Amino acid sequence: MCEKHLSLETKLETAVNIVKKAYSEVPSFDALLDALLSVPLEELHKACTLTPGIPVVPMLAKPTKSVLEVLKRLNGLRFTCEYKYDGERAQVHMTPDGVTKVIDFCQSIQSKVSFAKSQVPSCCDQLGILPKPPQHL
Repeated sequence: MCEKHLSLETKLETAVNIVKKAYSEVPSFDALLDALLSVPLEELHKACTLTPGIPVVPMLAKPTKSVLEVLKRLNGLRFTCEYKYDGERAQVHMTPDGVTKVIDFCQSIQSKVSFAKSQVPSCCDQLGILPKPPQHL
């Protein structure tokens, strides 16, 4: 980004894209500002990574009619795709100390949140995912 031959507009556009990407993974202004004050802009992606307890911003999917349409649009770039389900959406976070948070993104599932929260330990146990025990100094 410190390339001398790049225009100011290109440098600013690159900076905006770096910050937008970081914010999409850690949508917390506190965490983003702490990172911006502690690392160079080019390394922001190292400081702003997915964090238990901070929900990821929902992404909007674009429907497509064929795989060829996707391949043409992405022009040789590597990608991952998944079905887009409409309806209820939530993220389940378990912090390293074992605290479970269910973040719901629609009002219609609030009654299901406590049930989902109660099922997290069982799911983690079945998957072999256990939180680290708290460290006491």
